[in-house]
Amino acid sequence: MKNIDKKLLKLILLFMALFFVLVLNILIDSFLVEADVQIMRLIGDFRNIQMTKVFLFFTELGSVQTAFTLGTLVLATLALFGRWRMMQIFFLANVGGGILYRVLKIFIQRARPDEIFGLISNSGYSFPSGHAATSMIFYGILGYFLLYLCQKRWQKIIIASVLAVTIFMIGISRMYLGVHWMSDILGGWLFGMMTIFGTIFIYRKWEEWCCTKSE
Repeated sequence: MKNIDKKLLKLILLFMALFFVLVLNILIDSFLVEADVQIMRLIGDFRNIQMTKVFLFFTELGSVQTAFTLGTLVLATLALFGRWRMMQIFFLANVGGGILYRVLKIFIQRARPDEIFGLISNSGYSFPSGHAATSMIFYGILGYFLLYLCQKRWQKIIIASVLAVTIFMIGISRMYLGVHWMSDILGGWLFGMMTIFGTIFIYRKWEEWCCTKSE
């Protein structure tokens, strides 16, 4: 196994382990659950109209509708420049991740925060956060491509910073708006990282298998 594959596998296993520990703490109703409630109450003390507008904007950036619209533009752009490998990775990560996190929600069946915490209404189960998972996968994969394509260091720094802040703010917006617990956001981010590295690893192995078969 190549060094890069070993590193990818180690990262996947690390994020899987952290995700499993987080799920276990939620299922056994550990101290983390109480921390979720305390953090939600604390956030409520700092809400104001201006901040609410900002977080509504960021929560929209992490919605499925936005991801679908921007994703279509990304795929079209990649197709225009003949980046077929990137197209496949981008499509597999976003579609596969979107299906898997929904399955996890049904399996874990964690209730959302009480309506008294919410500034907006949301249905369905809470863990992991779909917005956190979607944004991590979408903007994370996009960042991976852009960092690969850009040559200058300052460009890489700006891209990484902007996308990291975007992912962070989308996750925080779900807590601020009172529709997800802190651990839901952490779970979404961890799941997103697993999906990104997992997709890249699987795609690399698939390419390796295809090359071996054609020889």
